[in-house]
Amino acid sequence: MLHPDFWGWGFKIFTKIKNIAFEQMNIDSITILFPLSRKNIKAVTRFGFTKDGELDIAGEKFIKLRLNKL
Repeated sequence: MLHPDFWGWGFKIFTKIKNIAFEQMNIDSITILFPLSRKNIKAVTRFGFTKDGELDIAGEKFIKLRLNKL
């Protein structure tokens, strides 16, 4: 989650992280977790993430989303 002072920087930050993960570290996929209370996942789906199930961590449920390396 970005502090309001950095709203609008999300795509730049995501691009940098994606490039490091896929190109430098040769990772096959990136996963992110959203609490179930967070219903609007449109921003990350625009980046190519797709739902990949749910996860329970210490009694809190999360939506897991995954971006696969192309």
